[in-house]
Amino acid sequence: MRILIIGAGNAGRHLAGKLCDMSHEVVVVDRDQERLALLEAQLDILTVRGSGSSPDVLERAELAKANLLIAVTNSDEVNLLACICAHEAGVPNTVARIVNPALMESPLLDYKRLGVDCLVSQNQEAADELFEILKNPGLLESVWLLDGRALIARVQVRPGSPLLNGTLADLSVAHAAADETTPDSGAASSSEPRQVPAEAAPHGAVANLMARVRFITALRGDVSFLPRGDARFEVGDDLYVAVLPGDLSRFLDWMYPGRHAFGKSVIAGGGGLGLNLARRLETASIPAVLLERDAARAGECSDVLHKTLVLNGDASDQEMMVNAGVGPNTAFVAITGDEELNIISCMLAHKLGAPLTVALVSKPEYVPVIRSLGLLSRVVSPHLSMTNAILHYVRGKHIRAATWLHKAPGELLHVVVREGHRWAGKPISGLKMPGECLIATVLRGDTIHVPTGDLTVEEGDQLVIFALPADVGRVQSLFKR
Repeated sequence: MRILIIGAGNAGRHLAGKLCDMSHEVVVVDRDQERLALLEAQLDILTVRGSGSSPDVLERAELAKANLLIAVTNSDEVNLLACICAHEAGVPNTVARIVNPALMESPLLDYKRLGVDCLVSQNQEAADELFEILKNPGLLESVWLLDGRALIARVQVRPGSPLLNGTLADLSVAHAAADETTPDSGAASSSEPRQVPAEAAPHGAVANLMARVRFITALRGDVSFLPRGDARFEVGDDLYVAVLPGDLSRFLDWMYPGRHAFGKSVIAGGGGLGLNLARRLETASIPAVLLERDAARAGECSDVLHKTLVLNGDASDQEMMVNAGVGPNTAFVAITGDEELNIISCMLAHKLGAPLTVALVSKPEYVPVIRSLGLLSRVVSPHLSMTNAILHYVRGKHIRAATWLHKAPGELLHVVVREGHRWAGKPISGLKMPGECLIATVLRGDTIHVPTGDLTVEEGDQLVIFALPADVGRVQSLFKR
């Protein structure tokens, strides 16, 4: 696929790298020659210097040959004009990044008629992810799958976790024994594959809950591994699991004995993302404090927010952090435009006892350093959140979408088992998987199926497959005609 990217900033650079990894033909347009030169040195792409809203520049980039245009500059106007030009040139799909939330919500603008197929708000995508983390203590990351019917959750093994009591196989044996003594009317019989209605939140014993959870991948430091039956976990391990939305709270209660909600959330940064997140927390009646060091902006936020305490102050000031209530029962989120301030204020919040510290970091080169030093609970990359939203438009007929996780290597591939596919009619235990791959969940009609070994794959099934980087191409080839 030929993809034209407008904008070579952090978002465009990150997206270009991912699309090149997927073997797409990428062309990048930007006004900054230094940015373009850096990209050309790192990636096998074509570049064109100039404004993405200029028809002449777009013609030099051979706009009419593109299958997809993605406009991700910092200018909403440039992004929208580029998409309008692409639509007129016959480009099949267009995606525009929008910074100003008012443009996304305005009833005066019909983007479909203008030729924009998909609007993506970086702030909205990141705010949604942060909201899930603050609403569910213990959750470090969530990725929604299959139109919200399932999700991938990242959790961390902590002292006292039941996962430290043996191998995964030991847990399965314990659950099976519990099943014999604790019947659950909602459980499937042993002769049938276990089924869970996609819109329902199943209830029952812990044994039945864990039978619906699928362990996808694990990370110990910089090393990742697929958790097989003989896997033993250690304190500090990060785990990605597939779970039904209705089971998430109960799974977190099991993972973290004694878990309770945060007393409050303190947000450093009253920009578009911070204000968006504070609004989400207000809607859910979650107590929050907003710190903003610019007095005028703090006043603007105070006028908009009705339940949130807004303070004018610097998050790097310990006295101000104490006054904001940062302490042992507080979640602290630093999402200012200053990445260094975000990191430093999170370290200060950790010193004050905050159990959860989250920093917004846009520079990709910072992320591995932060992770290796263990400075924060979580790093949020708005570009990755936005990239995952955009990737739903970079797909084939039988490969619905690809999704990257923040910390784990590899991808989640949403695929469809077409008619006559070699997997159709075979049990999962009999499938020849391409390399180190694992089926995370199966959607058949409106029903989610836990991918146990005895489940038979059928034509039309939608599968979410986790594949390590070396195996992604092989999975894609398997499901392409």
